[in-house]
Amino acid sequence: SMKHKEHKDLTADDVATKSVITIQSTDLVHQASDLMRTTGYSQLPVLKGEVPVGSISERGIFELVRQGYTMEQLGQTVISKIMDESFPVVSDTTPISTVTTLMSNCNAVLVSKKGKIVGLITNADMLKLM
Repeated sequence: SMKHKEHKDLTADDVATKSVITIQSTDLVHQASDLMRTTGYSQLPVLKGEVPVGSISERGIFELVRQGYTMEQLGQTVISKIMDESFPVVSDTTPISTVTTLMSNCNAVLVSKKGKIVGLITNADMLKLM
């Protein structure tokens, strides 16, 4: 259905992946790593309850390893201690042109409806529009 709609009329909800895989800020880094490995995602939104508070990525974890952390140390570290900034959150009705602009500065955008996270848009989702 996306192919038939004009791109200028598309909203965040039209493009977002609906099954959002998240992790809690109180979980350990090895749990995030396991989840990324089993789902194939390279980054995850970090929540505290249902509220986005950060993000964690393979790139961020490897950067910490380059800085001298061992994989064992990181694996037992609480995510909140090493997480990156949260992905921006947009409403489900946000025009895709606005999302595209936001994504020039970040790797993903969370989509919310009435304050609840209902989707995630990554670069891979944007490429599906081509």
